[in-house]
Amino acid sequence: MLTFKGIIKKTEGQEINVIQNIWPFKIILILIVLVALVTIFVYKNRTLQLTLAKFLIGVVSGLILISCYYSYVIISTYDGTFVPGVKIIIPVAMLALSILAFRGIRKDDMLVKSYDRLR
Repeated sequence: MLTFKGIIKKTEGQEINVIQNIWPFKIILILIVLVALVTIFVYKNRTLQLTLAKFLIGVVSGLILISCYYSYVIISTYDGTFVPGVKIIIPVAMLALSILAFRGIRKDDMLVKSYDRLR
């Protein structure tokens, strides 16, 4: 199983053994949370907010790629099986919502700039 703790293996006696730590996965998850929170709270500086939203889209894309890589490693190295579930949808939903946030911030910025031209 791929969890925040790392790649874990459950044995027959319900023991959980951590096979491999996955630091890039942990770092990206923490970075996503921090960037998303900072993006929300810098609403007065739209250019910085746009930049952070672009960065967030890139980081979430990286999370999806790293998840696919580690899933491949688990399947090929440890003879694991792929069991689809609800958790698979979360990174894709994060990517879609990040893109929608970027588009909304950009529309707001364009609207404010158009009103500045009318003055």
